[in-house]
Amino acid sequence: MIQNIIKTNGLILITGIAFLTGLSSCSSKDKVTFENGIGFNIPKVTSLSFSDLEVILKTNHELLGLEFTLLWDDQLIEIGDPEAGESNKNMNVRYKKEKGRMRVIMFSFQGDLIQTGGSIIHLPIKAKLKTKGETVLGIESAVFAGRNGASFELPVFYSSLNLKE
Repeated sequence: MIQNIIKTNGLILITGIAFLTGLSSCSSKDKVTFENGIGFNIPKVTSLSFSDLEVILKTNHELLGLEFTLLWDDQLIEIGDPEAGESNKNMNVRYKKEKGRMRVIMFSFQGDLIQTGGSIIHLPIKAKLKTKGETVLGIESAVFAGRNGASFELPVFYSSLNLKE
């Protein structure tokens, strides 16, 4: 893992850029089984309609904010706009989408904690027309912020997607 330390307004954020070959994986056939980290619950992905991709976060740390970059093959799949999960409806979700990547930030202007232990963000996902095969959905980098600007690291999990026509 390559780490860059960024100092902004007295806060230190540690950005870890993880390469997919060094990460743990979970398949679209499996539900999330990790105890600590960030990953996905993958639905069956077809070109017929959008399915609900869940970003799962499990940690014992108090979490006030997070930022991650989602990566996918935009020739094979389409991902819509992210929304906060049911237990985090009071959170702000901001994003910037480019070709095959999306930077997502989640936080609260009131300083509320992000509720972890399950699904924190939902994204609509579907295969492009008549796409069939397998592709990877991953997180390039993730930053987790606790109280007083303290950052911490968590394992990052990527997933294989089996695309059905």
